[in-house]
Amino acid sequence: MRPRIDPDGGLFLTDLINYLEAKHGIRVERLPSEDTPTSGYKWDASEKTLNISRALPITSARFQAARMICRLEAVDAINEVLDRAQITSDSGRARATEALISYCAAALLFPYDSFLEDARTLRHDIELLQQRYSASWEQVCHRLTTLRRPQAEGIPFHLLRTDIAGNISKRFSASGLQLPRYSGACPRWVVHEAYMAPDRVIPQFVRLPDNSEYLFVARALRSGVGGYGIPRSVYSVMIGCDTAFANDVVYADRLSLDRPESAVPVGIGCRQCPREDCGQRAYEMSDTTTQAAQ
Repeated sequence: MRPRIDPDGGLFLTDLINYLEAKHGIRVERLPSEDTPTSGYKWDASEKTLNISRALPITSARFQAARMICRLEAVDAINEVLDRAQITSDSGRARATEALISYCAAALLFPYDSFLEDARTLRHDIELLQQRYSASWEQVCHRLTTLRRPQAEGIPFHLLRTDIAGNISKRFSASGLQLPRYSGACPRWVVHEAYMAPDRVIPQFVRLPDNSEYLFVARALRSGVGGYGIPRSVYSVMIGCDTAFANDVVYADRLSLDRPESAVPVGIGCRQCPREDCGQRAYEMSDTTTQAAQ
């Protein structure tokens, strides 16, 4: 038995639940949020039960079910990748394993060829892709960054996720943009401005000190798996690309990319930025940056 794929929308949660039970004897239970961890899910290997909070959105529940399938069936392929990468530490191998399981789950929910075709047809309209694949904003952004198959490559995107304090929890760059590792991203980046208008999609045209130009798109989101009084997580997800690909991205349509003066002058972070006339500078340039600018 294989999961049934709906050609117009991918896999439904019920398809994944039925497959886990029929193929692996695993029961998926939706439990009250107070009976699940803050992550919203828990795997009980002894009882062969995947517990998922009822407060977890369907898009997240579906992803966790897909991850369970991949954890069970992609282990050999994942170990082969890790062996080739020569990851020797237990902690490093564990983190890499979880990352590859998530990649496999995304590949299951968003089949490469059909997703790439839809992304191109819809001009990378993330909200329309959400509707097409019953997915979350972040899930679609993640999948867009992974379309790097030789001879069938998508746009080289970068992705950044921050919390409201500016801590960076996810980062990936195929666009060539340097991304800070932990925090301190340029305060002019739209990933910060998005918090002022939660759930609104905000595009931005920027220019770096080396005159490279990028299209940024950010959206602030809220998540939580509890009821009243339970703190909710608030974070912003930004995806972007070089403006060379702007004609293929719907979010560039209302930006004046043909007017260089309309670009927002940005840097990577204050300590590395040579812009001396920036009114939002939080730190002076480091000695290394100063010497390089001279």
